[in-house]
Amino acid sequence: MEARRNLLNSVRNSWMIFITTDITGLHQPQLAVYITSHNYSSTHRFLITYIFLIVEISYLFVNSILPSIKFFCCLNPFVFRICELIFAGIIFLVQKLVKFRSFNFVECVTLNDTQSYTAEEIANLLKVTKFTVYKMISRGDLTGYRIGRKIRVDAADLDAYIRNSKNQSSSGLVSIENVDERVSTGQNELIICGNDIILDSLTKYLVGKVPAVRFLRQHCGSVDGLIDLYRGMVDIATANLWDRDTGKYNVSYVRRMLPGQRMILINLASRRVGFYVAKGNPKKVNDWFDLNTSEVRLVNRECGSGARVLLDEKLCYFNINHREINGYEQEELSHMAVASHVARGEADVGIGIEKVALQVEKIDFIPLQKERCDLVIRKEDQEKPWFQAILSVLQSESFQNEISGIGGYDLEYTGRIIAET
Repeated sequence: MEARRNLLNSVRNSWMIFITTDITGLHQPQLAVYITSHNYSSTHRFLITYIFLIVEISYLFVNSILPSIKFFCCLNPFVFRICELIFAGIIFLVQKLVKFRSFNFVECVTLNDTQSYTAEEIANLLKVTKFTVYKMISRGDLTGYRIGRKIRVDAADLDAYIRNSKNQSSSGLVSIENVDERVSTGQNELIICGNDIILDSLTKYLVGKVPAVRFLRQHCGSVDGLIDLYRGMVDIATANLWDRDTGKYNVSYVRRMLPGQRMILINLASRRVGFYVAKGNPKKVNDWFDLNTSEVRLVNRECGSGARVLLDEKLCYFNINHREINGYEQEELSHMAVASHVARGEADVGIGIEKVALQVEKIDFIPLQKERCDLVIRKEDQEKPWFQAILSVLQSESFQNEISGIGGYDLEYTGRIIAET
């Protein structure tokens, strides 16, 4: 009994309550309720907690007189059956009060500060894919950290993310995590695909300029964005993909990945891409050939991102076997994560944009080339009001002043139509 009291006290603060009854010795039903701050108000949590306290006290009382009940019931099987039905009714009533189910075995997790989840576990909880969870972490919406080769997220951070998502759902700007099919058949929703922070500013301006349209953001890499655009899952994709055959960005990929589709490429901005290295560049990493040594540890980007495509294309162009690159399999999900990896000394070099290098201490930036980020839109959409609004915003002085204030971007061609396919 003392152990049961300690259990009840220890779990009450995490809002996980277990009560195991052994009333007649013949049945062992288990009751569990999972209470979180976003499912119940504090009043409900208070009431439910004390409902269970009452049941627990009743259990202790019944358990103390159980030998007498069992002795009496052995003399009268009819009374035994009546007692069994009464206790079963009590259990059923408590279930109805707190709206939960009864299990023979219940595996539950408490939402407290010490609990953490893997990406797979979060994907199961939120009913999304594991890759969607990685995207959430990469853009900073969900705080994660690496233990060995696994990404983990504290339960408190997951709970905060869920609360923030609920608070933002009523605003004009909505972020969506996974688009396995078109989220709505309505004509007043527009999905913009991409990771760059400029898209946040662009969407903010568009919300004010075209209030009749609900703008949705999907965060993913360039390759995934173009695939989703081809499948009709998004309206606008963002691409920064370098082609070793032409030495240019985006156009060849759009033609190959969206065959038979008439597309328009509008320049979003240009930016410098290069190596992140430790202060002073102690490993003397200055070009692509310097990666091909066991003394240099690389931290890579995930497949489908512009930085990963650039690396793979350059390795192929210079005939460098990626299997010989130390750390090639070590992947991070954002420029910031790569830069942080280098700053902590866990890698010697990573690939990313200059903007992030200016934000992270203890690293230097070795520029390699200028990359172009373009918006990719169907040509058939150019007559729609939001298309003209995009051109207007990108070319506006207020938008360009805001992006210039961020720093790290070249806006010379911003808002211009670069190509049509």
